[in-house]
Amino acid sequence: MSPKSSQSFLSRSAAHTTPKVIFTGILDPKRSKIIQKLGGEIVDSVQQCTHVVTDKVKRTVKFLCAVAEGKKIVGVTWVDACSKMGAFVDETTHVLSDKEAEKTFSLQESLRRAHSKKLLDGISVYITPHTKPEAADMKAIVESSGGKVLTAAPTKFSEETLIISCKEDKPQYTKLIALKYKVYTNEFLLGGVLHQALDFKNNLLD
Repeated sequence: MSPKSSQSFLSRSAAHTTPKVIFTGILDPKRSKIIQKLGGEIVDSVQQCTHVVTDKVKRTVKFLCAVAEGKKIVGVTWVDACSKMGAFVDETTHVLSDKEAEKTFSLQESLRRAHSKKLLDGISVYITPHTKPEAADMKAIVESSGGKVLTAAPTKFSEETLIISCKEDKPQYTKLIALKYKVYTNEFLLGGVLHQALDFKNNLLD
């Protein structure tokens, strides 16, 4: 993707959209007040927000949902720059960059992929009871990725269904393996969302 098209995806005119901001992985009342003072909103959910503010790549539920939805993820420097200018500034030069975490992937490439197509579009996911994170968090991540969470284990094989489980639930997933399903650990989903690519070769349970 060319620099021009990259900038087109990442930039937004503050004149046309009131920023709706969510912070994740950090508690920052001072910067929250800056957003509000400039006329922006602090919101509670990723679905509502236009910008996610954090200091580095983190596997919080909010962060993963933001990646899954292709949201704008910026560093705290964006808020500081807005404060200095007394107005919301273009976030293009303040997109989050975490060299240590991004040794094996590009966050901005993941966001572009998510913006183009949902990772789990058209896919149903069954998650066994003891799988972490907790059920509500996994559901949020799956749905942000365009998928649907099944409330009951499938009784027949479907290529459009994925199984996520853990060793504690071996009695349950053994039955699903008998139905010809491959069963994956939570890393299959969590890492897949972060990288916006599902690795079907690794993270298998047997």
